[in-house]
Amino acid sequence: MVKGRRVTAGTGDAVDRRVAGRYRLAEQLGAGAYGTVWRAFDEILGVTVAAKEVRISPAASLENTARILARVEREARMVAKLRDHPNVVTVLDVVRDEGLPWIIMEFIPSVSLAEAIRARGAFPPGEVARIGVAVLAALIAAHRAGITHRDVKPANILIGEDGRVVLVDFGVAVHAAEPTITEGPIGTLAYMAPEQFEGTRMLSASDFFSLGATLYYTVEGVSAFSRPTEAATIQAVLNEHPHLVRAPEPLASVVLGFLVKDPERRLTGDAGLAALRAAATELRQSPQESDAASTSDGSSASDGSSTSDAFVTLDGGVRAHAERPGTEAAGTAVHGQPGEPQVPRPVQPDSVETAGAIRYREAALRRAVGGVLAACALAAAAIPWILGPAIGLPAWVYALAALWSGFFGCWAAAFAYLLCRPDVLVLDETSLRYRRGAEAHVLPRQQVSGVRVRAGRIEVALSDPTDAAHYQGRCEPPHIDDAGVLLFCRLEDLSGVSDGKVLAALRRFGYDVAVTAASTPRESLRPAR
Repeated sequence: MVKGRRVTAGTGDAVDRRVAGRYRLAEQLGAGAYGTVWRAFDEILGVTVAAKEVRISPAASLENTARILARVEREARMVAKLRDHPNVVTVLDVVRDEGLPWIIMEFIPSVSLAEAIRARGAFPPGEVARIGVAVLAALIAAHRAGITHRDVKPANILIGEDGRVVLVDFGVAVHAAEPTITEGPIGTLAYMAPEQFEGTRMLSASDFFSLGATLYYTVEGVSAFSRPTEAATIQAVLNEHPHLVRAPEPLASVVLGFLVKDPERRLTGDAGLAALRAAATELRQSPQESDAASTSDGSSASDGSSTSDAFVTLDGGVRAHAERPGTEAAGTAVHGQPGEPQVPRPVQPDSVETAGAIRYREAALRRAVGGVLAACALAAAAIPWILGPAIGLPAWVYALAALWSGFFGCWAAAFAYLLCRPDVLVLDETSLRYRRGAEAHVLPRQQVSGVRVRAGRIEVALSDPTDAAHYQGRCEPPHIDDAGVLLFCRLEDLSGVSDGKVLAALRRFGYDVAVTAASTPRESLRPAR
């Protein structure tokens, strides 16, 4: 089923063990909270399969054990109805061995989406749309068969060697109590829908929310809701509204549509599938989209099973997409992973992005006001020279007029200069930069020990207190507050910027950020890594 990091031999007597007298275990492929997956050989049919041993807690009562076994077998039969779908792992058999259930599935040489993102970083938007089409098509087919997945997340999506996208673990092995919520909802906190925490029965719309969180992670490279503690993660799922930095509009609208808190207003599966297909087509044709997202080999992306340039290696590594003439292979370090292939990043309506950086510019209204003030100052400077000849002012008055015009002329020049050098905030992997008028303030990465976004401001903890001397005595950002924190920038001075957007950008570039809706103690400005 999955071929990622191998755990071979060291499992003792389990290797070469025969399950149900038929499936010989060859190597362990992976293990989780709910079971262990093996590559096995079907000695009757002579084919390689994936065998998953469902784990049951030793503390489970006989009644609970019997119920779990019955549910595993019943749901495996349901998933078997989807065996013809190209984006669903095929369940071949369910057997019992030594009292425990084993699920026998097709073997797919692959890595999980989670492993691929850890290895190569965020995916290009076109590839994300293609993956979304495949997973959503699988979910829609499952829902029509009366099956809800309950645990859609990157770890349960496989990217095959041939580019095939497969959704696995349709709840058949996820019945034990989630370790983080005793007797609570089943799933992974950062990918669970808000209604699951409120006691609502699992809905098909809940799977769509989980898919939205998965696509967000795939295109941004960071989780939308994952926080340092379980309580903070649940709070984020219930109340926070994430913003997209890397995703262009065709894809962003679908992802955010799936992340709507109210399941009644959430984007439906059919509408989302149509929108994702359109986004995949548009992004595939976009000159900014990576060649790797192209499906020009003739296979259709609409069913999610197209085989673009393979990027997954058999041994679980991830290689860059094949280079083509005119493309650059230069890498940039994003999220602390040096050498990650550079991905073209889309331009957002309120930001300008070049050379891997994100720039937020001064609000247009402020510049318009500055233009009006410059024009008024220039007009005031010209008044004496227009009215003087008309009303016949004496010559000595022109000396005062020259002082008047010089005063307002200086103001006009100052306003015009500010218009030519608007405020701009630049975020990238190496530094935080803020230019306000004629002053440019640069904080190199090594000078920053922690960052947070709060109440419309970027606040920075400096690694060396002596660096604060430059900002002492200032009355406007950047300046040091009474707690010794540098108030670097006010977001209200920039066009269309919100706390969430800047937070997402900082996380994208690997800055360790702590954000709360209320006041946050200085200790929460954690060291950046």
